[in-house]
Amino acid sequence: MVNKLAANTTHFKAVAAVASQLITSIDITNQTSPVSIFQINGAQDDVIPIGGGDRLGHTFYDAYASAKKWAIQFGCNTQPEQTSSNGNTAYTFSGCSNDVLVKYLRVENAGHNIPQSYPQLWDTIWDFFSEL
Repeated sequence: MVNKLAANTTHFKAVAAVASQLITSIDITNQTSPVSIFQINGAQDDVIPIGGGDRLGHTFYDAYASAKKWAIQFGCNTQPEQTSSNGNTAYTFSGCSNDVLVKYLRVENAGHNIPQSYPQLWDTIWDFFSEL
């Protein structure tokens, strides 16, 4: 839902897609308004396939490829800055047009319910929004 809203509306400055990534039926185009994207996925998610594929009636992009697709759309550097903390990896695509930012956080020991394994999730999202 968050990805669809980001792709097809002009209502948001930033969104955080938790435990999801782009699906192939969501078309981001030149008409898509620039919006900062923070995508968070659990590496052990058994509901939404982090590696992409068919699930729940949709075809999901690979999680990293989804973030990179947003980055390419918004003219970001396609080689993200990669940082690791507590075994988790953050990929930050900077240099985007219109001062947006695309970030992808892969939480290694989390499934679909990321806050259960990564209790600081909401603070991390708030920090992302606060930086904009």
